[in-house]
Amino acid sequence: MKLCIDIIDTDLRDELCRYDDENERRKFALHALKVGVIVLKQAHAEHIKQEGDRLIQTMDKTFGQYQNTFLKEINRIIGDYFDPKSGRFNEKVENLVREDGELERVIRSQIEGDGSRLVKTLTEHVGKDSPVMQIIDPDASDGLFNRITTAVEENLSNHQKQILVEFSLDEKNSALSRLVSQITEKHDSILGELQKMSGRREEAKRGTQHGREFEKSVFEFISKLCQSTGDIATHIGNTTGTIKNNRKGDVVVKLGSESAASDAQIVIEAKESESYNLDKAIQELDEARKNRDSEVGLFVFSKQSAPPELSAFNRYGNNIVVVWDVTDYASDVNLEAGLSVAKALCFRARSDDKKFGSGFSEMEDDMHKIESASNKLADIIKLSDTTKTNADKIHNAASDIKKMIDDQISMLNQKIAALRS
Repeated sequence: MKLCIDIIDTDLRDELCRYDDENERRKFALHALKVGVIVLKQAHAEHIKQEGDRLIQTMDKTFGQYQNTFLKEINRIIGDYFDPKSGRFNEKVENLVREDGELERVIRSQIEGDGSRLVKTLTEHVGKDSPVMQIIDPDASDGLFNRITTAVEENLSNHQKQILVEFSLDEKNSALSRLVSQITEKHDSILGELQKMSGRREEAKRGTQHGREFEKSVFEFISKLCQSTGDIATHIGNTTGTIKNNRKGDVVVKLGSESAASDAQIVIEAKESESYNLDKAIQELDEARKNRDSEVGLFVFSKQSAPPELSAFNRYGNNIVVVWDVTDYASDVNLEAGLSVAKALCFRARSDDKKFGSGFSEMEDDMHKIESASNKLADIIKLSDTTKTNADKIHNAASDIKKMIDDQISMLNQKIAALRS
């Protein structure tokens, strides 16, 4: 690009004239032109920045003034509406809620006077001729009172008939007939069982069972119980124990590996001798426990030789005393309970009191319950011979109950009649 210019500026012209060589003058002129262009660009950018800052300051000032004006206008409008003394909002609320205000006039128009909407609505729904009053009118034939009275009378009549049927001996399926039938069947069944038990006693006295020693009978019974629990019963009456020349202890039960007190031992003494009383039995158990290295002792009295005042089941610490009749199935529970409680005592002796404190308390309660139940069972067995008399008493009691129910029905009917009047 070629550029031809006339230089009229004296300073620039004098500076160029200093160069005699044409090429040097041209280079200097180009360099000066380039420097001038660069300076002009920088000067133009600085001017733009200054103008931008001035514009921002002007806008900031303008917006600040507008903000102040806007806030003042907002405060004025809010004050005009909500000022506690002169605000239009307070005036509106006062006109609305003051006495004889707009709200009071509207509510009064709805509820005051015979022609108000509230009076009309109540008259329509609960007035004299309303459906509700027609239903609850006691004189109306199809009113609520007569409906309830009719329903109650029908239900009472039906229940009375059902009760009379249930206590009628003329009805085969009535409750009273079933009760009498069950009592009769139970009476016959109990008599049959008593006859079987009597025959069993006679057979035992005549047969080989009576010929066995009581000690062997106890061992055989205990052995059968141990077979079902994995425990081991051993007849050791003819062998000595840890005490020299001492044979105390007839049977030893060693608890199996699956037991909570594995390898614990229970020594059993079985006696059919009138020379033993309770004190002697406990002393012999204490000695037998030491002689047989056993934690718990079980003394079995024969029913035929037991002291008459002795209960069927007794516990004294780790010693248990029971009464067993080898000829009476009903007394087997005494020996079973004695062995179960003995196992529980073994577990307690082998376990940590702190770890199983609450469990031991529950076990102790169970032991007391077993003792109490066993003694009650013995009392029931004593009363079994009076079964027929008791059955007659039950029949008489049922008749008395029927009479009492008839009297109650009569009283109920009288009260119903009094309600109607």
